[in-house]
Amino acid sequence: TEGRLGGLKLALFDVLDPTKPKELSSQILGERGSSTALDYSSHGINMLMRGNVLRVALPASLRQGNNFVQGLQRFEVDTRARKLQARPAIPAVSAASAFGDVSGERSVQIADQIYYLSQGRLTVSDW
Repeated sequence: TEGRLGGLKLALFDVLDPTKPKELSSQILGERGSSTALDYSSHGINMLMRGNVLRVALPASLRQGNNFVQGLQRFEVDTRARKLQARPAIPAVSAASAFGDVSGERSVQIADQIYYLSQGRLTVSDW
């Protein structure tokens, strides 16, 4: 509000008419001071299309008060229904640093598995 950053916003837009984009849905994650791996590198996000569903995975450090919660944020975009839905996050294996550094974190999806590299440790989960 009032021009201040207040967390991370993930939004789904209808750009059928590129001169009049329409926000279809959005979600705010964390508070001011939150960050994602995408802030540091275009390799910080991964996406995989499965049928009509786009799966999106994004390592993030979300500030909540004086603490940071670090993990892999997951979302699904239903391209037919044009809906954005959050999935449960996969927590980082080790404790987050005081500043919630996610600059080197990465993930990759292969079929129905997600591989999450966080602070030098690899976690494998079903999507």
